[in-house]
Amino acid sequence: GYENQAKVLGAGDYLGELALLSEKSVRSADIVAITKLALIKLDQHAFRYLLDTTPGLQYRMERLSQIRCSLSWKAIGANSVFSRLRSTQRSQLQSIMQVQHVKRGTKLWSRDSPVTTAFLLASGQLEFLEMKEELQTPFRAGAFFCNISSMMTQFHQQQLGLESPTSSNDARRQSRSKKRVAKIVNSRVTLVARTDCDLYYIEADEILEFLDQNPGVFIQLIDSLVME
Repeated sequence: GYENQAKVLGAGDYLGELALLSEKSVRSADIVAITKLALIKLDQHAFRYLLDTTPGLQYRMERLSQIRCSLSWKAIGANSVFSRLRSTQRSQLQSIMQVQHVKRGTKLWSRDSPVTTAFLLASGQLEFLEMKEELQTPFRAGAFFCNISSMMTQFHQQQLGLESPTSSNDARRQSRSKKRVAKIVNSRVTLVARTDCDLYYIEADEILEFLDQNPGVFIQLIDSLVME
């Protein structure tokens, strides 16, 4: 369980949403002020109005609340880059994370195939099969795996496929654009679970949106498949 686990909240964090999202309206944790605070308070009616008038907000908040009940903050804190994120950035990251448990030997990425999912390792060990001898030590909690090149080339091709030419000039221009877009970049390595693992996975479109809004993290991942 997660008993006796403490997390420090800061400016931009919010709390109490789980009790308002749940029918039981029961608090899931004790919150104690360790400094003087300035807070903004929303009652249940104001909170419900906010959810009803903001498309997709309730789904995001419900998913974020589930993630917060896990130890995602601990995995984020174990990563050298994510640990430096501001509170609002951490909440943004947590809102797109989903929990996954995998058994030993599970392949998360396959060599010569596109990468569609990023992973943050919470517990257990992962490794690249093709780089066993070179790396020697398996990746541990806090390691983040993301193949930006593969995800971005897939995204660009999807965008071009969605565009509908309205004239012959548009059609020719679209044809030239398709030729300029590189082929989809496939993974050069196989990412596999060396032990049973607890992971947080993020779909390609959501991690790309997060990186677009957080260029500092994007820069750290440009030339790397793993960020520890």
